[in-house]
Amino acid sequence: MADMFSENSKTVLEYLQDNQDVEQTSETIAEGTGLAEKSVNGILTALQREISGHGQLIQRVEVEGFKKKVIKLTPEGRKADINAQKPEKSE
Repeated sequence: MADMFSENSKTVLEYLQDNQDVEQTSETIAEGTGLAEKSVNGILTALQREISGHGQLIQRVEVEGFKKKVIKLTPEGRKADINAQKPEKSE
């Protein structure tokens, strides 16, 4: 079986789970994880899509006082296992 998330996706998701009480933008996530903001944006786009068995893990929300959208974990994102495995394809 293969990992559901890439190493960088795990880093971003774990960072968001560990910092749920802080309003984060792609820029602050990049600073906090040491990843390039462009990479973080790509990861966030992937986490925003429906992921098999998990649903959407994040939402981008407009918040007053922020130039960029704030990243919020969905209930699925809060409880997502960063070490989850992709389901095996049935034949």
